[in-house]
Amino acid sequence: MLCDIAVVANRKDLHLWNMPPKYIVSQSIPSGFGFYLCGEDGVSRSEGEDCDDINSWAQDSTSYYHKRLFYRRMFRHNVVGLGMAISVWLTCRLFGNRKRN
Repeated sequence: MLCDIAVVANRKDLHLWNMPPKYIVSQSIPSGFGFYLCGEDGVSRSEGEDCDDINSWAQDSTSYYHKRLFYRRMFRHNVVGLGMAISVWLTCRLFGNRKRN
């Protein structure tokens, strides 16, 4: 078991923000142990319970990043949609009223 934990902790694809995951043993965690990754700020003031930390024991620990990605995607899609609508409108205004011979 400890060998498996060491293998998982040393996986380079789990080193988000160039920081390795931290292993924690605590009675407050349902299984008694788990991993957590400090968020973008690199600091965890609550051993994996900060809003920007990702941990293995809470299903919603990634919701902070999902919300950020959702808003970023919504903004990007709205800007692209608005740009396309303006270009269609301009095209219709400039070329739509011309009389054909």
